[in-house]
Amino acid sequence: MPELDLSNENIETWPQAAAMADLGAATDLDLKDNQLTALPPEIGNLTSLTELDLSSNQLTALPPEIGNLTGLTELALESNQLTALPPE
Repeated sequence: MPELDLSNENIETWPQAAAMADLGAATDLDLKDNQLTALPPEIGNLTSLTELDLSSNQLTALPPEIGNLTGLTELALESNQLTALPPE
Protein backbone atom coordinates (compact mmCIF):
# COMPACT_ATOMS: atom_id res chain seq x y z
CA MET A 1 0.00 0.00 0.00
CA PRO A 2 2.34 2.75 -1.11
CA GLU A 3 -0.38 5.41 -1.51
CA LEU A 4 -3.39 5.95 0.71
CA ASP A 5 -5.91 8.69 -0.09
CA LEU A 6 -8.26 9.46 2.81
CA SER A 7 -9.02 13.02 1.74
CA ASN A 8 -12.55 14.44 2.03
CA GLU A 9 -13.74 11.63 4.31
CA ASN A 10 -14.85 13.82 7.26
CA ILE A 11 -12.36 12.04 9.52
CA GLU A 12 -12.41 13.62 12.98
CA THR A 13 -10.04 11.35 14.92
CA TRP A 14 -6.94 9.38 14.10
CA PRO A 15 -7.52 5.65 13.36
CA GLN A 16 -7.35 3.16 16.24
CA ALA A 17 -4.18 1.11 16.83
CA ALA A 18 -5.33 -1.80 14.64
CA ALA A 19 -5.77 0.49 11.66
CA MET A 20 -2.41 2.12 12.37
CA ALA A 21 -0.68 -1.16 11.55
CA ASP A 22 -2.27 -1.01 8.10
CA LEU A 23 -0.90 2.49 7.58
CA GLY A 24 2.64 1.40 8.42
CA ALA A 25 3.49 0.45 4.83
CA ALA A 26 2.18 3.68 3.28
CA THR A 27 4.68 6.02 1.64
CA ASP A 28 2.13 8.66 0.63
CA LEU A 29 -0.70 9.51 3.04
CA ASP A 30 -3.32 12.07 2.03
CA LEU A 31 -5.56 13.28 4.86
CA LYS A 32 -6.42 16.71 3.48
CA ASP A 33 -9.89 18.23 3.78
CA ASN A 34 -10.92 16.36 6.92
CA GLN A 35 -11.78 17.46 10.46
CA LEU A 36 -8.66 16.30 12.34
CA THR A 37 -7.95 18.40 15.44
CA ALA A 38 -4.93 16.46 16.71
CA LEU A 39 -2.42 13.80 15.75
CA PRO A 40 -1.42 11.03 18.16
CA PRO A 41 2.21 10.31 19.07
CA GLU A 42 1.87 7.11 17.00
CA ILE A 43 2.22 9.22 13.86
CA GLY A 44 5.95 8.87 14.48
CA ASN A 45 5.70 5.13 13.77
CA LEU A 46 4.88 5.73 10.09
CA THR A 47 8.54 5.89 9.14
CA SER A 48 7.91 4.74 5.55
CA LEU A 49 6.15 8.01 4.73
CA THR A 50 7.75 10.25 2.15
CA GLU A 51 4.66 12.45 1.60
CA LEU A 52 2.08 13.51 4.19
CA ASP A 53 -0.75 15.89 3.36
CA LEU A 54 -2.61 17.24 6.40
CA SER A 55 -3.82 20.46 4.79
CA SER A 56 -7.31 21.82 5.40
CA ASN A 57 -7.90 20.19 8.77
CA GLN A 58 -8.28 21.79 12.19
CA LEU A 59 -4.89 20.96 13.66
CA THR A 60 -3.65 23.31 16.37
CA ALA A 61 -0.37 21.51 17.16
CA LEU A 62 1.86 18.69 15.96
CA PRO A 63 3.26 16.04 18.30
CA PRO A 64 7.05 15.97 18.73
CA GLU A 65 7.03 12.45 17.26
CA ILE A 66 6.48 14.02 13.83
CA GLY A 67 10.27 14.40 13.91
CA ASN A 68 10.60 10.61 13.57
CA LEU A 69 9.40 10.87 9.98
CA THR A 70 12.89 11.44 8.66
CA GLY A 71 12.05 10.17 5.16
CA LEU A 72 9.49 12.91 4.50
CA THR A 73 10.19 14.93 1.40
CA GLU A 74 6.81 16.69 1.43
CA LEU A 75 4.68 17.80 4.38
CA ALA A 76 1.59 19.88 3.60
CA LEU A 77 0.06 21.75 6.56
CA GLU A 78 -1.66 24.76 5.02
CA SER A 79 -5.16 25.79 6.13
CA ASN A 80 -4.87 24.57 9.73
CA GLN A 81 -4.82 26.51 12.98
CA LEU A 82 -1.21 25.74 13.91
CA THR A 83 0.27 28.27 16.27
CA ALA A 84 3.70 26.66 16.67
CA LEU A 85 5.75 23.76 15.34
CA PRO A 86 7.71 21.37 17.53
CA PRO A 87 11.49 21.83 17.34
CA GLU A 88 11.80 18.32 15.94
